[in-house]
Amino acid sequence: MPQNSTNRLIKRAFTDLDELYRCYMPFISGGGLFLSMETGFHLGESVYLLIELPREAQPVGVEGKVVWVTQVGAGNRFRAQGSNQGIGVQFMGESAKGAQLKLEKLLTGKLPGVGPTHTL
Repeated sequence: MPQNSTNRLIKRAFTDLDELYRCYMPFISGGGLFLSMETGFHLGESVYLLIELPREAQPVGVEGKVVWVTQVGAGNRFRAQGSNQGIGVQFMGESAKGAQLKLEKLLTGKLPGVGPTHTL
């Protein structure tokens, strides 16, 4: 559970590796995820992610910080997938490196990717 009780909890389940690839943000220091959702979040806000991953029995928990916000109606100038409202969360804290390594291991063969993602 979150170290800081003021962190907002975000639960996300990924059922396939293609969607995980489209959401993973390898260009963020320490790794991160783009989560399509109604924003209501602010840059710098602390969150706690509970992520269910394909091929993993236990969810991964990691603290994070909102480093990217895409509001509804944003253009698709940079993103190949169009206007995806949501937030980008940078992994933080003690469990950040473990979460990054676990995701990158699952995405072996897909990174660095050439396919479209929800971000850059």
